[in-house]
Amino acid sequence: MRKWAARKPLIASLGLTLLALIPPGQASSGEPTFTEGGQMSKGKVVHTSKISITRAKGTVRKALIEGFSEPIYFGVHGGIKKFYGVDPEEEHPATLDYIVAATGG
Repeated sequence: MRKWAARKPLIASLGLTLLALIPPGQASSGEPTFTEGGQMSKGKVVHTSKISITRAKGTVRKALIEGFSEPIYFGVHGGIKKFYGVDPEEEHPATLDYIVAATGG
């Protein structure tokens, strides 16, 4: 069984850019616009997420999102901690929990 502690330290910076598919000045119908040749027209950048992730302690990672003062903590709980064979001091939602919540939102 894999052990979490055997992993290398995590320090990462992520950036995600969201493009608007509707060119500026056009009403948004929720559908992308296309050129006469059938190519999707270029939109404008509407937001770039800037996130820094560091390992806080053990299985806990801390994400700092630009524009927010409070960090978000990721960790393990339930079946995930059982899978990795760890017993953290404090349980936190796993990355998977945030992905599922974002997908459902």
